Amino acid sequence: MSGNVCGYVVRDGQAVTDATVTVVTGPGEHVDLAPLTDRDGWFALDGLAAGRWRLAATGPDGGVGRSDVDVFDDSLSEVTIELTGEPPIQLWVVEEVDITVQW
Repeated sequence: MSGNVCGYVVRDGQAVTDATVTVVTGPGEHVDLAPLTDRDGWFALDGLAAGRWRLAATGPDGGVGRSDVDVFDDSLSEVTIELTGEPPIQLWVVEEVDITVQW
């Protein structure tokens, strides 16, 4: 027997599109999938064994979040994962310059 999970990934109350959702831990085997959220921040995972599961989400900007959800046989459980943390700083090389320092 198994159950299903659906939910949303949000940051500051706003839906996060294209966040990757993964299973971190749980009471049974799970398919090694990493669904992406849709434009409403929605995702679904099917066929999880009953029990407590920890899910993680990573936003396209690098924000991360985790949440636990209880799954019940023949049921649909809902969860919201809140992304936290600052997006990583992105650096670009504009021009390479050789510098010589003399003492």
